[in-house]
Amino acid sequence: DTVLVSGELYILINEGKIASFCILSHNYCIKDALLCPWIGFVFTSEEYRGHRCNKIPIDRACDPTKALGYNNIYIATNHLWLYEKYGFVYNENKIDIYGDDSRIYYKNLIE
Repeated sequence: DTVLVSGELYILINEGKIASFCILSHNYCIKDALLCPWIGFVFTSEEYRGHRCNKIPIDRACDPTKALGYNNIYIATNHLWLYEKYGFVYNENKIDIYGDDSRIYYKNLIE
């Protein structure tokens, strides 16, 4: 089986400035071997917020995940209504490694 290398970084740069980024990782802040891979550390610079800039790095992170044969990709967050607009669906809440209650979303990559 081909496995995903942890810690791939996807960055959107606009006019020499980092607009948004995320990482793609086999493991993240939720300890559940059945849930992988993960998009994490999603960040958008303040001046680019509200323009859906994080869609580009997120979409780019989905490409190799799908190519490796994964059916789903996951995000853990405490945000509401942020990732649904990018095709993610709420799955459940789980306690993360920091002891916080996190919302788990997934995106089906084979539809």
